[in-house]
Amino acid sequence: MEKRADWIKEIYVDQADNSNKLKAQTDVTGSKVLTGISQIQYEIPGFVDFHLHAGWTDFDHDDQEKRSSLDVEGRIKRCLNELAAMGFRIVRDAGGLECIKADAWKQSTKENAPSVVECSGMVNGENAKDSAFQNCIKKRNSLWVKIFATGGVGAPPEKVLIPTMKKEIFFKLVQDYHAAGKLVMVHTWGGDSLDWCIEAGVDSVEHGIYMNQRQAYELSSKNILYVPTAAIYQLLAANDNPLQVASFFAEHARPAVIAHQKAVEYCVKEGVRMTCGTDFYSDPKLLAYEYEEVFALQRYGVPKEAAWAAFCGQTLTKKETGACLHSTIRLNSHPYEINSPEELKAEICRM
Repeated sequence: MEKRADWIKEIYVDQADNSNKLKAQTDVTGSKVLTGISQIQYEIPGFVDFHLHAGWTDFDHDDQEKRSSLDVEGRIKRCLNELAAMGFRIVRDAGGLECIKADAWKQSTKENAPSVVECSGMVNGENAKDSAFQNCIKKRNSLWVKIFATGGVGAPPEKVLIPTMKKEIFFKLVQDYHAAGKLVMVHTWGGDSLDWCIEAGVDSVEHGIYMNQRQAYELSSKNILYVPTAAIYQLLAANDNPLQVASFFAEHARPAVIAHQKAVEYCVKEGVRMTCGTDFYSDPKLLAYEYEEVFALQRYGVPKEAAWAAFCGQTLTKKETGACLHSTIRLNSHPYEINSPEELKAEICRM
């Protein structure tokens, strides 16, 4: 039998047993032969989305302001429940849930609802020196804090790498958050602020569109987590993008996709630790694209084995997930033999 990753287990199931009762189990490196067994399933850790704006319901925040609190909470619950049904077991909020006044979104109806690793808030150049805001962030009982160190897809390409704050402010923020027991994720498209991330020892870098090979090497050397969020830029750059946003976002995304592929290739070459995140929000129409990230990374040169390990959270530490429970799911085909979101949707076992 071909040697497979030891976190993928073969489950032998009697096809005649309508309840799919487990008959025997061995890891995939074993050679046990069972008689009367006619179906093999593959048990793997459930999927992760480590960059999800679960508290945002719309691309344009003005649209979210028009919704009632019940509508907002309902969309969040619906998306978390659907993610559970799709096999997601851990999501990290990349900012937004801290602004939801009620905790009704936590009352999921799904038995295997994904564990939400919460974010204390989002920091930018405008609120970085607001002492009241900073004190509020530090007091929140949430694991992560997010710093916006550059612009994003809404910024003109010639300005997107300009830092949102001065270096000394950035370093003080990271130092203060770490002292308060927080982990720090940083939105950066590259340039000087990515160098600051490495020097300051942040805990995860998000996007990294224009990362160069030296920066990839230094991320690897410090074992800093990288969350590329590759699929959303590919979707934005498409002529029929599902986000249905203004055309200039697509125009900004197209050169970003070209640069991003090079950045991810550098990370593969230098052995940077990566995981999967979508940068999506709680809009039901995006659920059809939640599987895209694992295949988007492969299109950028991430080996299939590494991409699936990232998608199943095998690159994450207990500290990064807050030691959240990470239950398993099953597939009817080996994950390395699944080559598209459509195939994954067909092969996942609804449990």
